[in-house]
Amino acid sequence: MKYFVTVQARSRRQWRELGDLDLDLVLGTAKREERTMTALCTMADVERLAQLGYRVTIEEPGDARARARKIASFDAWLETVR
Repeated sequence: MKYFVTVQARSRRQWRELGDLDLDLVLGTAKREERTMTALCTMADVERLAQLGYRVTIEEPGDARARARKIASFDAWLETVR
């Protein structure tokens, strides 16, 4: 299961390295001054980020927001048009 999380880098170096961590980062959510960004992460991702020194706040399960916004995977969408 994935969760929407807010990731905060503690330094400029961490902020630059965030893009190299192979995470599902949500476009348009980066706040450079605060060094925060929203991501869609598994609990393993959250643990890895915490071990690397990032501050991570879990916001909500990914499927809850997707249902609220009627977001679906490509495969789910494809089933609706068949």
